[in-house]
Amino acid sequence: MLRIYLTGQLGIELEGRFLGGSDLPLRQGRLAFAYLACERERTVTREELAQAIWGDLLAAAWDSGLTALISKLRAALARIGLDGRAVLATTEGGYWMRLQPDVWVDLEIAGHSLHKAESAAAAGSFNTAYGDAVVAATILRRPFLEGNDEPWIHSRRRILHAQRVRALDCLVDALAWNGELTLALTHADEVIELEPYRERGYQRLMRLHSQLGDRAEALRVFDRCRTLLSEELGVDPSPETMSLHRELLS
Repeated sequence: MLRIYLTGQLGIELEGRFLGGSDLPLRQGRLAFAYLACERERTVTREELAQAIWGDLLAAAWDSGLTALISKLRAALARIGLDGRAVLATTEGGYWMRLQPDVWVDLEIAGHSLHKAESAAAAGSFNTAYGDAVVAATILRRPFLEGNDEPWIHSRRRILHAQRVRALDCLVDALAWNGELTLALTHADEVIELEPYRERGYQRLMRLHSQLGDRAEALRVFDRCRTLLSEELGVDPSPETMSLHRELLS
């Protein structure tokens, strides 16, 4: 199976042979590879790809530079047994990364696993949701093209950040359903670190501490939430959070 890794260490693997980010031609080659892999369902125009690679630093001679870069990428892919021209196919006006039907792409696996986890959780099948949530959260915890700050990368990171939070939500609910409350707390804390102004995370954490019999800690979580919202946003907790607080006090 052909595997493509876009999170953590960028790379492509085929039958035990691995082509890492450092094996791809320069930083620009890594960006080109990642962009084409992310957009592999369609043709990417030469102008769009050049903008993704060079951005505001796009030179007047970008056209010939892009041609040379694609040639080097194809040569790199050939080193692990791939047909570079078939994988990075030239189409009218651009390039299309064409891969085998059974290719494994980490971000696609994460998205598919997240969808299955959320569907299972919505149906109350938390035993099924657990495994898919673990897969999604594990992949989405890895950095995406770390050290790069192109606009399209920031946009993609925002999407992955939101997906990671959703995966952790499913994982916390599945763990709580299975009675693994201490482990659920760990992941619930992670959600709050990722989304400190999102009240749902505090509500979940308050319920978990209450289920563990630690009402005092649940109340401290509420105070933490209320203080943050007041000092940073100038607002009070939502009626739902306030209702849960009253339940803890009763």
